[in-house]
Amino acid sequence: MIELELWRPDWGYWDDFGDFVGPADDASTAVALPITSDVLRRIPLGQIVAQAQAELASQSWKSEGVTTIGLGSAESRQPGELVPASVRALESAGDLAQLAKRGRPPLEGALLHELAHAYLREAGNGPGLHRRLGDLFERPEPTIKDWIKAARERGYLSPAIPGRRAAGPGPLLSHRTEGGSPPPSA
Repeated sequence: MIELELWRPDWGYWDDFGDFVGPADDASTAVALPITSDVLRRIPLGQIVAQAQAELASQSWKSEGVTTIGLGSAESRQPGELVPASVRALESAGDLAQLAKRGRPPLEGALLHELAHAYLREAGNGPGLHRRLGDLFERPEPTIKDWIKAARERGYLSPAIPGRRAAGPGPLLSHRTEGGSPPPSA
């Protein structure tokens, strides 16, 4: 990248009154130097993208309108004056800018109920319990360990007892609901 728009010698912008603000007519133009990788690393791109994403997600255009910057001057449009294509573009940009949920999804009670039954079936088959459960549920062993911990915390399996290899059924497994179906999601 040899030239970045911000470092152009003839850079300018349109102010709030519709006037172009740029270099003075008598100003000498500076020589454009190549931008080094060091300078590019110092540009806070993550912050710039985060601010742009927050601005798109704000939906303030619905109440304040939109200011468009064109080659002639800046124009302000109220929400009712926007063409349908612009409204669709602003709405889709706002939808895309919403922050995605991070982390694992919450565990449902039915999944932990099924895991507890599989755990109790497989616990007597010797070493390799987490691997077998991982194969059964198609998940990695660390995820299975987390699920077992959650099943113990929610009462599907009995708490770990020192000196004992496997857990027994917890209070939620011994009090099954009518018809043998798993209890409602926790």
